[in-house]
Amino acid sequence: RAAPTGRRAASRPGSPSPADSTGRGSSPFFFAVERDPVTGRTWTDAALAALDAGGPDDAAVDALLGSRSAAVRAAGVTALRRAGRAAEAVDHLADRAGQVRACARWLLRQDGGDPYAHYRGLVTDRRRVTRYAVAGFREVAGQADGPLLHALLDHPDGAVRATALAALRGLGLVVEDAVLLGLLEDPSASVSREAALSLLGVAERLDSAALADRTGPEWPPHTRRAAFRLLRGRGGSAELRAAVAMMTDPDPVLGLYARSTVINWNWLSTLDEGEAHRAELGELLARAARVLDVRRLRLR
Repeated sequence: RAAPTGRRAASRPGSPSPADSTGRGSSPFFFAVERDPVTGRTWTDAALAALDAGGPDDAAVDALLGSRSAAVRAAGVTALRRAGRAAEAVDHLADRAGQVRACARWLLRQDGGDPYAHYRGLVTDRRRVTRYAVAGFREVAGQADGPLLHALLDHPDGAVRATALAALRGLGLVVEDAVLLGLLEDPSASVSREAALSLLGVAERLDSAALADRTGPEWPPHTRRAAFRLLRGRGGSAELRAAVAMMTDPDPVLGLYARSTVINWNWLSTLDEGEAHRAELGELLARAARVLDVRRLRLR
């Protein structure tokens, strides 16, 4: 396979088409497997120009729609209108790329359809809904649609649960702390991560002991990371205690974050502000010094 620069040169106007040299068919079929975005865009523009000049070509449109590139797929969705296939817009409302979903909504509206109604039908059908359907629904939904998204927080697909949680946050809708704390323990790492993001702004009011409990070795790594993230967001001595306890954590990510927290901790400020007793700080400092070079700690 040629390097991207070579393929870009071959795609310039006046250069032979891929069919001339490879026998793989005309350029609309070539860009369907093209990984280089510049070359893919060039072949896409050529394909669209050919469609304008030569009329509908279902095979070319299908090749556009099947591309790995979101920009190329979006061009394919737009081309559906010229090909007399606007009714297929609904098939692309739940594409994995927002750019493609936006083109599909535009085409559906041009054809007299209602994207919101189609998305609502998808998210209320627990067998058909996908994470990308939820993402698309978020792009047309309002705060009044919160109950529909909230109902997806117990969907069996973790990706759907996570996207619904992100959608609720994006719409500015509040999910109860108790629900979000429960989702920290979700078996899906993406759900736990989204729950932590939703709680981060209110971390100061959370029970630090309950968060610290979730950093214990009996929890899966993603739950422990989410809990530690919230403790870091909360700050204070609770963050320091957790960081010192996790400096040698078997999870390399947690261990790195914990050591970084301890290294950059202002110990004197914690003492001056009375966030922890002198004896407790002394114990934490001694534990830290057994793992880290004491010269790296901010003790002055």
